[in-house]
Amino acid sequence: MTAARRRALAPWTRTQLRTASGAAAALCLLVLATAFLAAALPSASARADDTALRRRIAATDLQGRSITGTTDPGFFGAGGAMTAAKVQNALEALVRPPLVVDKATSSYGDRGLETVSLTGRNMPRPDGLAPVVALAWQPGQAAHVHLVEGRLPHDPVPPRGPDEQVTRLVLETAVSEQTARILGVHAGARLSTGTVVTLEVVGVYRPLDPSLPYWVADQRLLRPELDYTTSQARYWNVEGLVAPGATDWFTYYFGGSLAYWWLPLVPGSLHADEVGAARGRLAGLLSGPEALAALGMADFGDDGITLTSGLPRVLDEFNRRESALHTMLAVGAAGAAGAAAAVLLMAAGLAAERRAREVALLRARGGGMAGLGLRLLAETAAATTPGAAAGTALALVLLPTRHVGTPVLAGVAVWALATIGVPVRILARHRVLRAIGRGDDVLTARPTRRRTVAELAVALAAVAAVASVRRRGTASGADLLLTCAPVLLGLVGAIVVARLYPGPLRAVGRLWSRRRSVSGFLGLARAGRAPAGSALLHTLALLLALTAAVFGTEMLAGITQTWDHTAAVQVGADARVEGSSALPPALVTAVSRSPGVRSVVPVDHPGGGSLGNGTHYQLYAVDPQAYSALARKLGTAQPLPTTLLDGGGSGPLPALASPALARRIGTQLVHRNDIVGTYQLKVVGTVGGTLFTPDGNILVVSAPALARTTGLHRLAPELLLIDGPVDGPALHATVARAHTTASVEVRSEVVSALDRQPEQASATTLYLAMVAAAALFAALAVLLALLHAAPGRAALLARLRTMGLTPSQGYRLILVEALPQVLAGVVAGIAVGLAAVPLFGPSVDLAALAGTADAPGAGPPALRPALLPLAGPGLAVLLLAVAVVAVEAAVVGRRQLTTELRAGDQR
Repeated sequence: MTAARRRALAPWTRTQLRTASGAAAALCLLVLATAFLAAALPSASARADDTALRRRIAATDLQGRSITGTTDPGFFGAGGAMTAAKVQNALEALVRPPLVVDKATSSYGDRGLETVSLTGRNMPRPDGLAPVVALAWQPGQAAHVHLVEGRLPHDPVPPRGPDEQVTRLVLETAVSEQTARILGVHAGARLSTGTVVTLEVVGVYRPLDPSLPYWVADQRLLRPELDYTTSQARYWNVEGLVAPGATDWFTYYFGGSLAYWWLPLVPGSLHADEVGAARGRLAGLLSGPEALAALGMADFGDDGITLTSGLPRVLDEFNRRESALHTMLAVGAAGAAGAAAAVLLMAAGLAAERRAREVALLRARGGGMAGLGLRLLAETAAATTPGAAAGTALALVLLPTRHVGTPVLAGVAVWALATIGVPVRILARHRVLRAIGRGDDVLTARPTRRRTVAELAVALAAVAAVASVRRRGTASGADLLLTCAPVLLGLVGAIVVARLYPGPLRAVGRLWSRRRSVSGFLGLARAGRAPAGSALLHTLALLLALTAAVFGTEMLAGITQTWDHTAAVQVGADARVEGSSALPPALVTAVSRSPGVRSVVPVDHPGGGSLGNGTHYQLYAVDPQAYSALARKLGTAQPLPTTLLDGGGSGPLPALASPALARRIGTQLVHRNDIVGTYQLKVVGTVGGTLFTPDGNILVVSAPALARTTGLHRLAPELLLIDGPVDGPALHATVARAHTTASVEVRSEVVSALDRQPEQASATTLYLAMVAAAALFAALAVLLALLHAAPGRAALLARLRTMGLTPSQGYRLILVEALPQVLAGVVAGIAVGLAAVPLFGPSVDLAALAGTADAPGAGPPALRPALLPLAGPGLAVLLLAVAVVAVEAAVVGRRQLTTELRAGDQR
């Protein structure tokens, strides 16, 4: 381009921007908002993934997010601290980025493999069993504890060496404050072990920070544990700290020793895009070159050092859930992007309508396409470039990310579409010179062959996308066809609306022409005279936005239903209280009186049994009537046949069996001899998943019939199924006051826990943002369409006011003119959303999206339409249109007629 032409270009651009400053500012703001949303989406997605990964790792115990090195022989001895530190440094050197070891919190030590009993007379014995103690050494004890009394242990000085016969050995130990209180000991106390070893408590400590990884090797260094034997007898299990020299004796009197090193990772050091590299590093550490290097540390044991970690399992779980959720997010992003592109093209179409006479006049006077295109491109770029740059920069400032390439590319794509779309849309109407006049309107436009071919191509692509989704489902991950399936479905809906819209509009216009009211007829006539191109773009933008919003809200509603279904299957009721043995009658009474409890269904579990052919089963007894009422309410299990289970009081007791168990039993009787008596069972039917257990080999009998058969007045339940709305905290407090080991599950708490899953919470928030963005673009489409025609309507109303048009008639006229297109788009959006459920619903893996794929029990409910997701976005758009029309009528009504009725006005 020559210098003269460049100089000539600037006056044109400045003149046009000054003449239409409002339109330029509106385009700039539209591009700014769209570029911000486009650039913010990848940034927000990356930040959401990082947040989900950090929360996933933080929710895992320290063993699951650390690398652990162990070797069995004790090798520290009195001078082993320096050796252990060298091992620590060597192991830390094996861990390389993106894995970063938190050296400030890493720890190591040596502990005895077995416990010994404390045989003193004054030791606490909950069920007659003596407490047991284990010993451990860790360096830096003085820096991690506060001595309540006494001192830290010293190395033992035995009367003989470790290889000689020892008749008496005193090992100094320090115990936590809680351990000292449970055992009833103080500094200076000696604890007998029933062997040649005597433990002398030389100190009582309080940990300075119990949450540090220093204490992860065994929580019993902080507090004693009340353990259970196989017969449910209780005993105290405690642990004490010793000096490094005491580890020499672990092999002789504590069943050997276990040397360990804990290498916790720096919290938040791992990013979601580094998960693949981190898994590769972990594979090398656990079974690759680094693992061989650790095993080759022969100086530290016969078998070297073995490295283990629970982090691969955590990362695999994160990857699995993120893969499923990214499919949903990709669909939502495609819907929002399609709506944004349609709104930008609609803005370009409105600009083409505004500049139609000007460009037509320039073409008629010899203006070339190339010259006009460059001038229009420069004019548009002057408005879109600041908006795109500001929107992208704002997104990067508000949502900083490590990788700025993708957000910048998204902003550039928005700028390119807005900048090129306006001149292309304008010039496309003026390829051929023609007389200035009214172009094709909605009622007279005839689709061209090119448009027909393009529409058929879109329809074929939509059919292929739907077929692909139904064949493969969403579990295999997102691809381009799957991602664009809802958008293509929306495009097909827009094409159908554009083809069918003139017919109903023409028919309603004929009917209204027979009425005496003039406002309705004039409104429909003006609606039919709207430019066909603008009407198609408006319908396309509105339908794509509504399709994205409707399908998104349906997905979120399906996820919520899946959570509720999973919680109902897992809990079996609104709440359940389950004990390892029979629950006390006082607890059953207290639970039935707990706030919010409507009814309680007791379930007895007399125990399991075997059929003699290796098939094991579990027997349950329940009141069929109360159980069936609860099952009908929840809908997750079938009611029990009350009459069939009654049995009549003689002969074998009728029972229902799970299908597989019923086939194995056949017609034979099942003999029982358990805690409730001796009796026989006869299978009279089958039962699938029950409220108290979703699967497995089970037999279910009537509790009243079992009580009559065995002569018991009442069975002692081990499980309570509770119907509510249950007050969860009150129920927990009720069970805690009973001093039992019964567990409590509340359905609402399970739903909340599923909702708080790290990946789920981040993805749901991001998807809600995408749905909100799609709804925003739907609102923008309505506003652009209404505001574009507002000047013409204002002039028409002013002229009609001079002829006696009342304000209410003027409002009806504007409403009838503006609403047909909006109503057609809303109805089509609801129809497309309704069609998406049977088309995509069977292929959507709601369990993976909801994070309940590993939950026990029946599968989750299928995606099904709900009233609010279907009608909510459309009704909101209709209300917005009515509100805008009301404001427009009120504003026009307050203006002076002379403002609108100006000489030479051609609106």
